[in-house]
Amino acid sequence: MRNNQTSYFCRVCGKAYDEPIWGEDNQSPSFDFCSCCGVEFGYGDCNIEAIHLTRQKWITAGAKWADP
Repeated sequence: MRNNQTSYFCRVCGKAYDEPIWGEDNQSPSFDFCSCCGVEFGYGDCNIEAIHLTRQKWITAGAKWADP
């Protein structure tokens, strides 16, 4: 089991990744884009308010995959 599992999951949609998207320290975002919800790691998920807003926008738009 990884030491910091939360850094392997999108904070907006929950998609799992093989590499830590927020770094092993959970403080260093990759600034890549989630293939599911399309959030840019480190921007649309930088704090709890941004996560809620980004998730709501994604769901309202139909929760479509950004990269099918």
